[in-house]
Amino acid sequence: MSTLYVVYGGELADPNADHFASPEKVEVVGIFASYDDARDAWKRVSFHTIDSAFVRYKIAPLP
Repeated sequence: MSTLYVVYGGELADPNADHFASPEKVEVVGIFASYDDARDAWKRVSFHTIDSAFVRYKIAPLP
C-alpha cells in the first residue's frame, strides 16, 4: 500500500502561526500518489503567492 499526499493551503490569520484565517476557504490543490508529484504541485501553487507572507501551502501524508 502506497502513501497518498494532499496539497492544501490558504490565507493565514498570522504569518508567524499555522492557523488559517478562514478554515472553510482552505484550498485543496489535490491528492497525489507520490511525494514528488505533490511537491511539484506545491511548488506550482506556492510560486503564485510567493509575495504574500499570509498565504501558505503545505504537503501532508494521508493516513
